Amino acid sequence: MRYDDRDMVWKRICDAGVFYIYGAQVVAYGVYTAIKEVINKKPRAFVVSSVDNNPASIEGIPVLEIDGNIDKEALIIVAVPEIYHNEIRQKLWDYNLHNLLFVDTHVEYLVMSRYFKERGYFLLLEDLPLAGKETGTSGVSIFMAKHHNDKPLKKKYDISPWIIPVQAGAALTDASVAELKDNAGDNISHKNYKYSELSVTYWAWKNRDDDYLGICHYRRMLLLNDDDIRRIKQNGVNAVLPLPFVCHPDASGQYGRYISDEDQEKLFQALYEVYPEYYSAAKSILKQQYLYNYNMFLADRQTFNKYCEWMFPVLERAEKLCETKSAERTDRYLGYFGEVLTAVYFLYNKDNFKIAHAEKVWMV
Repeated sequence: MRYDDRDMVWKRICDAGVFYIYGAQVVAYGVYTAIKEVINKKPRAFVVSSVDNNPASIEGIPVLEIDGNIDKEALIIVAVPEIYHNEIRQKLWDYNLHNLLFVDTHVEYLVMSRYFKERGYFLLLEDLPLAGKETGTSGVSIFMAKHHNDKPLKKKYDISPWIIPVQAGAALTDASVAELKDNAGDNISHKNYKYSELSVTYWAWKNRDDDYLGICHYRRMLLLNDDDIRRIKQNGVNAVLPLPFVCHPDASGQYGRYISDEDQEKLFQALYEVYPEYYSAAKSILKQQYLYNYNMFLADRQTFNKYCEWMFPVLERAEKLCETKSAERTDRYLGYFGEVLTAVYFLYNKDNFKIAHAEKVWMV
């Protein structure tokens, strides 16, 4: 199994006498929280390439700009997005620092899944029983949003047959990057520049009737194999999401980085107007540390439809509040709104749906 090295990763962390965490944003804070809670160890410091746009400290632990004064024997846990790993590796080598643990999405899952297991939060798909292999894997479609401006991937990846590319924003270009396009049937493809991958979500909602429907990105997807699909079907799982981020000091510490205060007010006004019962709950939910990100999940058709029926009216109202006829926006703000609403919806309904969590992969 791909989880066999969980103990190995944790042993390396446990055995480290002194360690630092490279990074000071959401991945780094999640790893820090997991280590602190699981084995009661804290880093000597958080280190970063530049202190600009980073906190001065996290829970009393300093955030320092990297230099050559770090203990050469210390373990450095690099907890930043994978696209920066090669650059950081070279920087650390230049300082003669070689005891490195890079937190890619797999290592992140191995670390965070143990934390959530021990806390009793957020059911893991891998922990659900598998009752034989007779259950088929048909009827599952996860639509991978692809855009004509996507940068090419540096590596080749094996893509499961149930992951189906769909061109996002197809109405806005003559270029073709996928056989399926989000401008067919009932669609909002012409608004992709502000809805982002949610234009594919809308298209799937309005035009597909698969037993299980999901959304992922050309760079990010849920890592599911045949047995995982069987577990979903055999155990009556309603939705599968990636593990949530653990945010500092709460969920707003993450979404507040890309949603302005003014836009947050408009989003919550829209939520209050459309679903007042969710409004007060959302305030409480987002004061917690957990946030689902990326608008990425798989759900049975009924749950997928309920989610879309709930979310898109809020986004439509938010769009009207944020724009005027003379000042239409062209940024992807509604896609970011969708991430917050996805977190609110599934955390609000955590006792109404059977929600399991799976590893995600970030393709580079």
